[in-house]
Amino acid sequence: MELKDILKRITLGDKVLIFFLSLCTAASFPLLHANSKQGEWGAIEVNGELFLKVPLRENKAYTVQGYKYETLVEVRDGTIEIKDHQCPNPLLHSGGISRTGEIRVCVYNRVMARIEGEDSRGVDVIAK
Repeated sequence: MELKDILKRITLGDKVLIFFLSLCTAASFPLLHANSKQGEWGAIEVNGELFLKVPLRENKAYTVQGYKYETLVEVRDGTIEIKDHQCPNPLLHSGGISRTGEIRVCVYNRVMARIEGEDSRGVDVIAK
């Protein structure tokens, strides 16, 4: 079935439902950000192992030997950012992160930056 055929079969009720669900989804994004706190530490991992744990209050750059080449990880003004100019797809890890639980990963070089600190959300999952 092509998109043209699907659009012919959509009723007014379907359009209202799609609009309502889209609106609810867009409204939920600020709530996700509001539940996380400012991070205290940045954890830098290479190949799945902890390489370095850095305080976010310092402004410093770290050179990390990744899987294929060196990667620059920059801590500035409470944020941590992977500055990797050799990565074939740098958009995957562009931008700084500062909230507890956020991560940035350069999959190509196997370097990950993660924010750690007190989390206000409490228990996520309990498994037995």
